[in-house]
Amino acid sequence: MNRPGLWGIPAVLLILLSLVSLPARAIDDGCTTSSGTVQLSNVNANTSTTTSGQILYSSNHTISYKCTRGGMSSGDFQTHVVFSPAFRTLMESFKNLGLGLRLHITEKDSKGTSGTVDITWKQIQEIFSSPGKTFKFGPLRSSQYKYGETATLSAVVSLELFVDTKFNDIMLVKPIPGMQIMDLVSSPGGSSIKAAIFTGGFNLRILPDNLGTVDISPMLVSLGHFYITDAEKKSGLFTVTARQQNAANSAFSVALRIKFNAPAGMSLTSDGTAVLLKNTGDSGNNGLQLSIVEDESGKKVIFDKDEEMGNINIGTSPSGRTQKTYHAVLDKTGVPVTGNFQVSSTVTVTYN
Repeated sequence: MNRPGLWGIPAVLLILLSLVSLPARAIDDGCTTSSGTVQLSNVNANTSTTTSGQILYSSNHTISYKCTRGGMSSGDFQTHVVFSPAFRTLMESFKNLGLGLRLHITEKDSKGTSGTVDITWKQIQEIFSSPGKTFKFGPLRSSQYKYGETATLSAVVSLELFVDTKFNDIMLVKPIPGMQIMDLVSSPGGSSIKAAIFTGGFNLRILPDNLGTVDISPMLVSLGHFYITDAEKKSGLFTVTARQQNAANSAFSVALRIKFNAPAGMSLTSDGTAVLLKNTGDSGNNGLQLSIVEDESGKKVIFDKDEEMGNINIGTSPSGRTQKTYHAVLDKTGVPVTGNFQVSSTVTVTYN
């Protein structure tokens, strides 16, 4: 009798059947973020000087992420963006204000594959008319990556906020909260694993020309006579005051920047902190230099450079003001040349 063999055959068949019945594991495709927060600066616009097409704000931001190629059913291995509902709401606000946004994205992977795409304001609006629609921006990488392989990627996102249509003479201060603006996915059909990209909060301000005024007191700082034998520096105090001129519909605080513009026809020291002076009618330097020094910190001002002035609280009555005191300091750079001289500098105060 050969019964043991009869028992052996069914055992083998059962094993074969159990192996065949195991389902093949699907490859999880999608993208994950390494660094995906885009920090935006405050945007300031002036109602009287803006023109259609004018760029109000531009910046570049680098984001890092990884994407995995899925199975054959996932389609081409290429990065796509899906804009979020919150971003759509923000874009509708921009449109209602007469503003528009353009995106320029350059993507590169660890194998050296790169690609660039521009997303126009018109395309952004068309995408929002079809919720969930993806927009491809990365190069096609199907030939470089096998199924299940992961690409390490980075993208430089350049954005431009511009004036689409001339807006009315209004005052608007709109805080924009941080939000998720988009998801990155690895195929046109989307995926369950997505790289979420966020923005930090910022302020959008549309302000009129007559919001404030700038006063300098005294307007003329007289340093008297400077003798060749003088060993000491000479200095004089003056104060710059920024004042609110008209009432605002709602109160807000805004940071101010101040810049001392270099006098025309005169040179600066190599570090930009002093003006090399000339006597009236002479072309050469007279051996003296003038610097502007902050009273509180003792720090020298760099000419032609924006410096912090402080915050001004704009109220519903024209009560906001902030001021800063400076010293005009005159000292030697060599042997002084006798004669008369004068120097003037234009002071510019702007919103930050």
